[in-house]
Amino acid sequence: MNVQLYSATRGEVDPKRSGTQHPQICPTGIFRGKQGYLVIMAFLDHHWAELCGIMGRPELGKDPRYATNVARVEHRAEIVRLIEEWLASTESDEAATAVLQEHRIPVAPVLSIPQAVAHPHLRQRGTVRTIKDRIFGEFEAPGFPLRFSAFPERLPLEAAVLGEHNGEVLSQHLGYTRDEIQALEAEGVLHSGDR
Repeated sequence: MNVQLYSATRGEVDPKRSGTQHPQICPTGIFRGKQGYLVIMAFLDHHWAELCGIMGRPELGKDPRYATNVARVEHRAEIVRLIEEWLASTESDEAATAVLQEHRIPVAPVLSIPQAVAHPHLRQRGTVRTIKDRIFGEFEAPGFPLRFSAFPERLPLEAAVLGEHNGEVLSQHLGYTRDEIQALEAEGVLHSGDR
């Protein structure tokens, strides 16, 4: 959104860092839970009213100070405090997540790197992938999270070694002959080998 704001206003709006909370919509951000942190997005009016009910404070859903997104942004600090107090009163972050999900309020835990790498959903989805590199060995890397029906297979992720495709590129794409390629190699113009 920041790129569009900057571009559409021809630089009049120069977005700044906003910390743990979204600068234009509320509540949307990272909230301290009982054990860790949760991302909660309850900025739509019906989500906000639902969240107020879940927190045991249904009257806040109709309170003029919080009735619209604009009003909630103006009272962001109070809203963050209210949500974090509720989260602290829950049995656990997992219990808070379950109740928010039950009421269809977007929520997710903030994961550490070890948690993300081991998370079953991220593993199955391919958002975290195991890469087998012929030189570096096996390691975990972020995978592309989106899937497309026309391209169901995951792309291979192995980096080429230096000059591995010299001959292919020069001959197939640039029309060099084998003799020309060998001459470039002999002159030291082309290099190949380990990275």
